[in-house]
Amino acid sequence: MESFKDVVRSDPSLRSFAWSILLATYSPEYLRQLPKEVLDRFLNHVASNNSPEGLLSILELAEVSDGSDPWHVANMADRIGTSVVSKLCVGEFDRMAPESAARDLADKLGCQEIDVLPNCGHAVVVEAARAWKDSVLSFLDVKNP
Repeated sequence: MESFKDVVRSDPSLRSFAWSILLATYSPEYLRQLPKEVLDRFLNHVASNNSPEGLLSILELAEVSDGSDPWHVANMADRIGTSVVSKLCVGEFDRMAPESAARDLADKLGCQEIDVLPNCGHAVVVEAARAWKDSVLSFLDVKNP
């Protein structure tokens, strides 16, 4: 979160922040395939529909490092425990929830399976929709024939 806040503070136009969100969410390969017009539209939308103050407030709220937030992923995993049959699908290049963090979460949840989808970032559902869907459906078919 601190790096996102630094980007907001350093560029009031918010274009750098918009780029940092893109780079944290999508794989480099996916971004290379997008037309420049699509990227420009995203950057302009983020810049024109937000303010530095608003984004800093959101980032402050999202940053809880002492474990007290009941909605923090680890705390939710503790509440769920191992009682739910589960599978995680993560991207190979996910910078927000890297594979190591996903494996820790999978262990905590007692996940039966974890799929690391190649050439994807955090947005596996967007970047590899068919592979994600096939992975989920095959898991559901096996667990609920």
